[in-house]
Amino acid sequence: MRERRWKKAVSGMLGAVLAIGLTACGGNSGGGSEGATQEGASATELNIVLFDNLTNQGISALSHEFEEKTGIKANITLLGQDVAEKRMQLDFIGNTGALDVAYMSFIMMQSWVKAGWVVPLDEYIQANTDVEMDDFATAPVESLSLNGQIWALPSFAETGLMAYRQDILESKGIATPPDTWTEFMDAAKAIHTNETAAVALRGKRGQGLNMFIFPSMMWGFGGSYFKNYPDDMTPILDRPENVEALRFYSDLVQNYSPQGASNFSFAEVISAYQQGKAAMTVDGTSIISQLFDRETSKYAEQTKVALVPQGPGGRSPMIAVHGLAIPKSSDKKEAAFEFIKWATSAEVQKKVAMNDYWMDFTRNSVAEDPEIVQKYDLDGGNFMKLRSESLNLARSDYRPLIPEWPQIGDIIAAQVNAAATGAASAEVVLKEANKQVAEVLKNAGYDQ
Repeated sequence: MRERRWKKAVSGMLGAVLAIGLTACGGNSGGGSEGATQEGASATELNIVLFDNLTNQGISALSHEFEEKTGIKANITLLGQDVAEKRMQLDFIGNTGALDVAYMSFIMMQSWVKAGWVVPLDEYIQANTDVEMDDFATAPVESLSLNGQIWALPSFAETGLMAYRQDILESKGIATPPDTWTEFMDAAKAIHTNETAAVALRGKRGQGLNMFIFPSMMWGFGGSYFKNYPDDMTPILDRPENVEALRFYSDLVQNYSPQGASNFSFAEVISAYQQGKAAMTVDGTSIISQLFDRETSKYAEQTKVALVPQGPGGRSPMIAVHGLAIPKSSDKKEAAFEFIKWATSAEVQKKVAMNDYWMDFTRNSVAEDPEIVQKYDLDGGNFMKLRSESLNLARSDYRPLIPEWPQIGDIIAAQVNAAATGAASAEVVLKEANKQVAEVLKNAGYDQ
């Protein structure tokens, strides 16, 4: 019933939206057999929708090389994430075949696979030995895999690191960066002042905000979302380990962060650190790298990096992965995979990284390339080394790969934010989160 209501709601918009989208994508509806020619056009044209980020701006700028190499024209449309996801999903629901390559986040993978909107890539990978799957970092591939199959090749992967002001830590007799969460809190207590807070963290509610940061502590403290994911999906958010992790996170946000930190997104984290209003942060590599920009960061020369701290449950760096997938409705799947193979190749990833200030590549060989290491020689060369180590340490289930995660993640994010603002205790909010998540899973048909 819910699915029928959704289809009815979007059916009136579908024609208009797709008409706009097709114009943006070059007007090719995908009719006819693969390789069919049109006067004045390439043998094959692909319609591709990508998020408008540095990764895809770089790929788009190089797309003429793909056409020269293969004879296939790539009509790339760059859109903001929300608009892009709606544009793609409307195409999937309408089964128009208008899209040949889709940009899929690991958050959306399960729901797209469950709906039958994308196809597994295994047969294409097996037929193309030059894909060099072993060169991809492990976690990004696992994050885009389900039921023993690969549903997208990873083109973007961000992981977490810790940045800190070495001068401030050393002034308090702290010779080495905190390696555990306990040491992190001890350092925060030692260095915090009214002028320079100890730490800046994302505190605002959201999957890409507090739920990008808090799970690192949750896993580190030995916590988990479910009793035995994915076999036993009984939620255990109110377990003592999770409560302890949320108390820890809330303590940092309330007592050792700049004023208003419970509403911080990544932009506020960057600003606070760059202006000297915070001495430490734990965040994604695209954020941490900006702290070394000598034009915008007052304390770039004093900044150092280290791995995200660990706890009794180990070290669990943050991770976010996006990849390129083939819509089931496309009738140009082989050509689409040619584009995916090209766009995620080490050659293209290196070119994008050299042309722009972009380091969220997914191939180990790019991270180890001497020219890349030289260009991104942050913190005496430690940055690239630690980024690779962190990416390979990251859990593919950092945020559970289930179709219901967007709803579940928002539930948890709201309760985590309530604790961070001091509106309620960690015990109370996680008990409420557990209750709400259990209801979502029950309605979705999970056994508990």
